[in-house]
Amino acid sequence: MAGVAAAGTVPAMLRTVFLCLALGLAAALPARAGLPERLSQTGLDAPGVRAFEPRFALWSDGAVKRRWIWLPPGAQVDASQPDAWRFPVGTRLWKEFSLDGRRVETRHFELQADGRWAYASYVWDGDDAVRAPERGQTLALPGGKSYAIPSTGDCVACHGGARSPVLGFAALQLG
Repeated sequence: MAGVAAAGTVPAMLRTVFLCLALGLAAALPARAGLPERLSQTGLDAPGVRAFEPRFALWSDGAVKRRWIWLPPGAQVDASQPDAWRFPVGTRLWKEFSLDGRRVETRHFELQADGRWAYASYVWDGDDAVRAPERGQTLALPGGKSYAIPSTGDCVACHGGARSPVLGFAALQLG
């Protein structure tokens, strides 16, 4: 199957994502050295970006979450190790957090040409989101609530030590 480099059963959602990529429904997105300042510049609205939902989503203070992935055209995920998928350079992922029907944050990461993942959080401000400081920040929400935006170090602490830093897009999660 196009898009997967290992033999075996591939969940239906993955077949859809990889079929779209193989048919050229993904647009080429420009490579870049760092992550942009605005979420609208990350490619989230580009052709070929596909929504997905893991089977076992972590609870996040009651936030509603939506997730997306984009693979470069013609690229494939190496799924030869079911618990440690390897993603092609240029892979992009997003996870949006909403509270009480209001978008609060979108986390984005992208596999860079040097093989390292770049991480950023974006804080929603109207119709777009602005990149949060690397140190993270705390937002004041209506009703006296607060919401913590993680630092880049927090992202690395959760994702960097895993066999694959893409925690929600794997065989167990998508089956």
